[in-house]
Amino acid sequence: MINRSIKFITPLPGFKTIFQYTLKELIHLEQQLFYELSSEEGVGLLLVDPFHIKKSYEVKLPEEILEKMNIVDTADVVIFCIVTVQEPFEHSTVNLRAPIIINLKESLGYQWIRNDHHESIKHPLKSYSDKEINHADIK
Repeated sequence: MINRSIKFITPLPGFKTIFQYTLKELIHLEQQLFYELSSEEGVGLLLVDPFHIKKSYEVKLPEEILEKMNIVDTADVVIFCIVTVQEPFEHSTVNLRAPIIINLKESLGYQWIRNDHHESIKHPLKSYSDKEINHADIK
């Protein structure tokens, strides 16, 4: 179970003064585990493992990012993508173009905004139509 403090090496877009977040497992729905990235300033983002959303998803980190984040062993790295929550929940989307890279060994984070347009910024989240889900379930 993940529950740790993460320092971002550059701020997330839109949150230019926030560098420190807490990453924790949030809720398990069907085959998907959701995570929360939150700050003391009240910012909260819903994250998901992109490899469970899109089986063909690939991430090849540039050498520059590996160096910035002190990544020596890729086994120390987890990758998440931000979920844009919609009502109803099954209409929510995932930004696959700008993954959140976490070096668990160093407790460092970075959002890599890819320049290619190969991945969608609004990839559909898998449907959870057989469950009643609302925002109250994801807190």
